[in-house]
This record gives sequence, C-alpha cells and structure tokens, in this order.
Amino acid sequence: AGFLVFPDAYRTIRAIAALITLAGLGPDAEGQEKASLAATTHRRSSAALSEHSAKQFLHQTGVPILSERLATSGEGAARAARELGFPVVLKICGPDILHKSEIGGVLLAIDSEEAADKGFDLLIERAMAAGHSRESLEGVIVAPMARAGIETILGVKNDPSFGPVVLFGMGGIYSEVMKDFAVRLAPIGIDEAEEMVRSIHAWPLLKGIRGEPPADLAVLAQAISDLSKFAAQNADRIAEIDINPFVVWNEGEGAAALDALITLKPAD
Repeated sequence: AGFLVFPDAYRTIRAIAALITLAGLGPDAEGQEKASLAATTHRRSSAALSEHSAKQFLHQTGVPILSERLATSGEGAARAARELGFPVVLKICGPDILHKSEIGGVLLAIDSEEAADKGFDLLIERAMAAGHSRESLEGVIVAPMARAGIETILGVKNDPSFGPVVLFGMGGIYSEVMKDFAVRLAPIGIDEAEEMVRSIHAWPLLKGIRGEPPADLAVLAQAISDLSKFAAQNADRIAEIDINPFVVWNEGEGAAALDALITLKPAD
C-alpha cells in the first residue's frame, strides 16, 4: 500500500535518523559552484518562472537545452526562425501559463519567416483570449524542431520534512499513465543517478533492445545529478521543478530539456 512498516520503535528511530543524516548532507560536497535563484527571483510576483527563464537557469547549472530565442514581436520571431533554421516550433511564454497546449499555445513545423511572423500574433491572441493580459506575456519562444528520441521526465519536489527530492522516469504524454519513476534525496552524484536510471522498469528501452543503440546514459546521469545539486542549493526558493519531456538521443548524441517549469516558494 506504499506505507513503511517497522517491527519496533528502535528500528523506526534508526530509519528516521538515517534520513535526517541524508537530508543534512552538504549540497556543495563535490565542489560545484553554487547557482542561486535568489537575485533574480527576489520579490517576484509570480509563483513560477516562465519556460524560457526556467530553462536558462537549468542550463547554467548543467542541464542541456536546445538553442532557442525569446521573440517579443512578429518581426523578431521571423528573424529568430531564420537564424535557427527551419522548421521551428513557436511556444507562448509567460510565468502564468503552465499548460500551453490547453490554450493552443504551441505551433509546430513553422517553415517560413512569414509563418513565424503570423504565428507570433496568433499565439498572443490565443493567450489573451484565454484570459492572460498582454503585460503578463514575455513573448514567444522560437526553437528548433527536436528530432525523435526517448522521452523522459526529470523533476524535483521540495518535501517539507526532508527537503528536495529528485525524480527520474519515463516522460512525455505517458508519464502520468505509466508511473514508472525513481526518487532520491538531493543532492546525488553520478553513480547514484546512474543507479536511478537502471532501477525503472523501462531501463531496457534506454540500454537498447533488439539491436537498437543505447541512449546517451552519461549525459542523462549528469543532468540528473546536476539538477539535484541545483535543487539542493536553492531549497529555500524552489518548491518544484518539472522537466518534461527531457529527450535523450542515442549514445554520443546528447539530450535536451524541451520544456521546463520551476515553481517558487512564496516570498517572505
């Protein structure tokens, strides 16, 4: 049923003591420079960072992302699309938009500057029709169309008792259906991140089956570890992190966060 059961109080206390010890491990134990959210998120009115802002923070701490631009006009979207190379995807961007697809806030396979220009206006119109003010919108994300890969999910939940807990599992549209994931107390190193990856039921898909090449497990484990350290270092500001999908390509080809959300704790 998902409950921990102990035969006596002595073993219960030992287990609690072990968890307290784990929760107290220093997040900078491996010498990683601290990446702080404090300066940027201080006095923010929104409870979350926009997708673009969230991905920029995560990229600074080591989580790979695709090259993307934030356009604030149709002309800017067209220029960004031309520079990135067609086809591109357009996504509405704002800290209050948590589920872009529900308001038609994503346009795929944009293949011309004219389409990018018109797409910008269309996304702004759809967001405003859904009740978002123009002032609350940061603009439109212009990003390359990602090639197919294995979709996973990386996440963090800041537990009130034990602090940030890092999650890894199968992602995309199936994450809530399959419920195939592993969790660990943050921060964790590369070895424990690799053990997390091997522990899920879908591990055979990642290591390669029926002659298929394995996924880029080195990049995946590094991203999990880096995310866990970032969460531990910013435990006073972060409530949750959701990276879905985190696409992993074949060994040697890398991985990238295609969407990300950072939810902040209420400001003091």
